[in-house]
Amino acid sequence: NTNAYPTIFDLDRVEVLRGPQGTLFGAGSQGGTIRFITPQPDLVKSSAFIRTELASVTGGEPTYDTGIAVGTPLVQDKLAIRLSGDFRHEGGYIDRVNPLNGDMLDRNSDWTNNSSLRLALTYAPTDSVKITPSILYQRTFINNKSAIWNYLSDRGADEFRTGAQVE
Repeated sequence: NTNAYPTIFDLDRVEVLRGPQGTLFGAGSQGGTIRFITPQPDLVKSSAFIRTELASVTGGEPTYDTGIAVGTPLVQDKLAIRLSGDFRHEGGYIDRVNPLNGDMLDRNSDWTNNSSLRLALTYAPTDSVKITPSILYQRTFINNKSAIWNYLSDRGADEFRTGAQVE
Protein backbone atom coordinates (compact mmCIF):
# COMPACT_ATOMS: atom_id res chain seq x y z
CA ASN A 1 0.00 0.00 0.00
CA THR A 2 2.61 2.52 -1.04
CA ASN A 3 0.70 4.46 -3.70
CA ALA A 4 0.39 8.23 -3.78
CA TYR A 5 -3.40 8.29 -3.62
CA PRO A 6 -5.26 8.87 -0.37
CA THR A 7 -7.15 5.92 1.08
CA ILE A 8 -10.64 7.37 1.07
CA PHE A 9 -13.30 4.91 2.15
CA ASP A 10 -16.28 7.31 1.94
CA LEU A 11 -16.20 8.11 -1.78
CA ASP A 12 -18.89 9.47 -4.08
CA ARG A 13 -17.01 9.16 -7.39
CA VAL A 14 -13.63 9.44 -9.11
CA GLU A 15 -13.13 11.83 -12.01
CA VAL A 16 -10.28 11.35 -14.48
CA LEU A 17 -9.58 14.49 -16.47
CA ARG A 18 -7.19 14.00 -19.37
CA GLY A 19 -4.42 16.57 -19.70
CA PRO A 20 -3.40 19.18 -20.00
CA GLN A 21 -5.41 20.62 -17.13
CA GLY A 22 -2.96 23.42 -16.26
CA THR A 23 -5.50 26.21 -16.53
CA LEU A 24 -7.93 24.54 -14.10
CA PHE A 25 -5.59 22.84 -11.60
CA GLY A 26 -2.18 24.53 -12.01
CA ALA A 27 1.09 23.83 -13.79
CA GLY A 28 1.57 20.48 -12.03
CA SER A 29 -1.43 19.06 -13.90
CA GLN A 30 -0.16 19.05 -17.47
CA GLY A 31 -0.61 15.28 -17.79
CA GLY A 32 -4.14 15.34 -16.41
CA THR A 33 -5.87 15.20 -13.05
CA ILE A 34 -7.52 12.53 -10.93
CA ARG A 35 -10.17 13.95 -8.59
CA PHE A 36 -11.57 12.04 -5.64
CA ILE A 37 -15.06 13.41 -4.97
CA THR A 38 -16.30 12.71 -1.45
CA PRO A 39 -19.94 12.91 -0.27
CA GLN A 40 -20.87 16.30 1.16
CA PRO A 41 -22.74 16.71 4.44
CA ASP A 42 -26.50 16.70 3.87
CA LEU A 43 -28.35 19.72 5.28
CA VAL A 44 -31.71 17.87 5.37
CA LYS A 45 -31.33 14.21 6.40
CA SER A 46 -29.06 11.94 8.43
CA SER A 47 -27.24 8.96 6.96
CA ALA A 48 -24.86 6.20 8.01
CA PHE A 49 -22.80 3.63 6.12
CA ILE A 50 -20.70 0.73 7.42
CA ARG A 51 -18.46 -1.54 5.39
CA THR A 52 -16.24 -4.43 6.35
CA GLU A 53 -14.01 -6.78 4.38
CA LEU A 54 -12.08 -9.94 5.17
CA ALA A 55 -9.55 -11.64 2.89
CA SER A 56 -6.77 -14.20 3.13
CA VAL A 57 -3.59 -15.19 1.33
CA THR A 58 -2.22 -18.73 1.16
CA GLY A 59 0.51 -19.03 3.79
CA GLY A 60 -0.11 -15.52 5.17
CA GLU A 61 -2.15 -13.74 7.76
CA PRO A 62 -5.63 -12.32 7.13
CA THR A 63 -6.40 -8.89 5.71
CA TYR A 64 -9.33 -6.98 7.15
CA ASP A 65 -10.87 -3.56 6.63
CA THR A 66 -13.61 -1.72 8.50
CA GLY A 67 -15.03 1.68 7.67
CA ILE A 68 -17.90 3.81 8.90
CA ALA A 69 -19.38 7.09 7.70
CA VAL A 70 -22.09 9.15 9.41
CA GLY A 71 -23.64 12.47 8.54
CA THR A 72 -26.34 14.61 10.08
CA PRO A 73 -27.74 18.12 10.00
CA LEU A 74 -26.78 20.15 13.06
CA VAL A 75 -29.07 23.06 12.18
CA GLN A 76 -31.73 22.12 9.63
CA ASP A 77 -30.97 23.64 6.16
CA LYS A 78 -28.02 25.64 7.56
CA LEU A 79 -25.29 23.47 9.10
CA ALA A 80 -24.38 19.78 8.66
CA ILE A 81 -21.47 17.47 9.45
CA ARG A 82 -20.07 14.26 7.92
CA LEU A 83 -17.45 12.09 9.61
CA SER A 84 -15.88 8.96 8.16
CA GLY A 85 -13.13 6.66 9.34
CA ASP A 86 -11.44 3.54 8.06
CA PHE A 87 -8.87 1.04 9.37
CA ARG A 88 -7.20 -1.53 7.13
CA HIS A 89 -4.72 -4.24 8.10
CA GLU A 90 -3.01 -5.88 5.11
CA GLY A 91 -1.76 -9.22 6.31
CA GLY A 92 1.80 -10.23 5.55
CA TYR A 93 2.96 -13.39 3.80
CA ILE A 94 6.77 -12.99 3.67
CA ASP A 95 8.72 -14.45 6.58
CA ARG A 96 11.85 -12.63 7.78
CA VAL A 97 14.68 -15.10 8.46
CA ASN A 98 18.33 -14.95 9.39
CA PRO A 99 20.10 -14.94 5.99
CA LEU A 100 23.05 -16.92 7.38
CA ASN A 101 21.30 -19.88 9.01
CA GLY A 102 17.60 -19.57 7.97
CA ASP A 103 16.27 -19.23 11.54
CA MET A 104 12.80 -17.63 11.67
CA LEU A 105 12.90 -14.05 12.99
CA ASP A 106 9.42 -12.72 12.12
CA ARG A 107 6.59 -14.70 10.51
CA ASN A 108 4.47 -12.79 7.93
CA SER A 109 6.62 -9.70 8.48
CA ASP A 110 5.42 -7.58 5.54
CA TRP A 111 2.12 -6.38 7.03
CA THR A 112 0.72 -2.85 6.70
CA ASN A 113 -1.73 -0.83 8.79
CA ASN A 114 -3.57 2.14 7.33
CA SER A 115 -5.92 4.48 9.21
CA SER A 116 -7.84 7.39 7.72
CA LEU A 117 -10.28 9.93 9.10
CA ARG A 118 -12.25 12.62 7.26
CA LEU A 119 -14.36 15.42 8.72
CA ALA A 120 -16.48 17.79 6.61
CA LEU A 121 -18.75 20.60 7.67
CA THR A 122 -21.25 22.36 5.37
CA TYR A 123 -22.52 25.83 6.21
CA ALA A 124 -25.26 27.40 4.06
CA PRO A 125 -25.75 31.04 5.12
CA THR A 126 -28.13 31.60 2.16
CA ASP A 127 -29.89 29.38 -0.38
CA SER A 128 -27.28 30.18 -3.03
CA VAL A 129 -24.09 29.93 -0.91
CA LYS A 130 -22.63 26.72 0.57
CA ILE A 131 -19.25 26.57 2.29
CA THR A 132 -17.80 23.09 2.91
CA PRO A 133 -14.36 22.87 4.51
CA SER A 134 -13.00 19.39 5.15
CA ILE A 135 -9.93 17.75 6.58
CA LEU A 136 -8.45 14.34 5.77
CA TYR A 137 -5.98 12.57 8.05
CA GLN A 138 -4.17 9.40 6.99
CA ARG A 139 -1.50 7.31 8.70
CA THR A 140 0.23 4.35 7.10
CA PHE A 141 2.65 2.01 8.88
CA ILE A 142 4.57 -0.51 6.76
CA ASN A 143 6.24 -3.15 8.90
CA ASN A 144 8.61 -4.56 6.28
CA LYS A 145 9.14 -4.43 2.53
CA SER A 146 7.28 -6.89 0.31
CA ALA A 147 10.45 -8.13 -1.35
CA ILE A 148 11.58 -11.74 -1.27
CA TRP A 149 15.09 -13.14 -1.42
CA ASN A 150 15.05 -15.90 -4.03
CA TYR A 151 17.76 -18.09 -2.46
CA LEU A 152 15.85 -18.16 0.86
CA SER A 153 12.41 -18.79 -0.71
CA ASP A 154 10.66 -21.77 -2.29
CA ARG A 155 8.01 -20.30 -4.61
CA GLY A 156 6.64 -23.71 -5.57
CA ALA A 157 5.83 -24.45 -1.91
CA ASP A 158 4.42 -20.92 -1.30
CA GLU A 159 7.29 -20.16 1.10
CA PHE A 160 8.40 -16.56 0.66
CA ARG A 161 11.29 -15.26 2.77
CA THR A 162 13.44 -12.22 3.17
CA GLY A 163 16.76 -11.81 4.91
CA ALA A 164 16.32 -8.08 5.50
CA GLN A 165 17.68 -7.16 8.92
CA VAL A 166 15.10 -4.64 10.13
CA GLU A 167 13.57 -4.60 13.58
